[in-house]
Amino acid sequence: MPYVDRTYRRWPESELHTFQVRVAESDLWISAERPLADEAERALRSVRADLEQYLERDPDFTGSLKPRMPLAGAPPVVLDMTDAARLCDVGPMAAVAGAVAERVGKALLSETGQVMVENGGDIFIYTIQPRVAAIFAGESPLSGRVGIHIRRIAPPRRRGGHRPRQPRARAGRHPARVGDPADDPRHTGGRGDRGRAPGRLGRGGAGADRGGVSAYRPSV
Repeated sequence: MPYVDRTYRRWPESELHTFQVRVAESDLWISAERPLADEAERALRSVRADLEQYLERDPDFTGSLKPRMPLAGAPPVVLDMTDAARLCDVGPMAAVAGAVAERVGKALLSETGQVMVENGGDIFIYTIQPRVAAIFAGESPLSGRVGIHIRRIAPPRRRGGHRPRQPRARAGRHPARVGDPADDPRHTGGRGDRGRAPGRLGRGGAGADRGGVSAYRPSV
């Protein structure tokens, strides 16, 4: 697969702090309520270490083109991948980019009330307000002009600093310009409907996080 310049990362229009975290082949673009690059890097290194150690035990895992049962004691990131592969009838590595994004995103929720993690086009989003994820389609005239309306999927924080119980978070696909929804997904402003976003399917990123279709089982 040829490398595609991730120009969509220059699109986001958001009130959140955005930063990049890279470890080996993993290249994450993250938005949160405050800068959390160090925390994100620690989470990414931990997830990668779990996955790499598992692959040493199960070397055929990476080459499988069909759903595969995990070995006993598999780490959470592997269980996410095998669950997604079973849903989509593909090999588990198709879900690696999204699974890594989800695990890093969930690790950051102890530090921020909202987070968006993009990994090679697969996105984990936990938001208290509606967003629009614009679709990157290369040279297509539709690129950046069509988007997915993501409804609010996280409750706002309660007064007094207590964090509410996390609802089931779902991840969305599509390299994104993220902003409040409006008639044109390139703009921000509308409040939109409230509710839980539907799950999405997507194609993975590059390197160790390369994949085909990635999906998510609802989980907390």
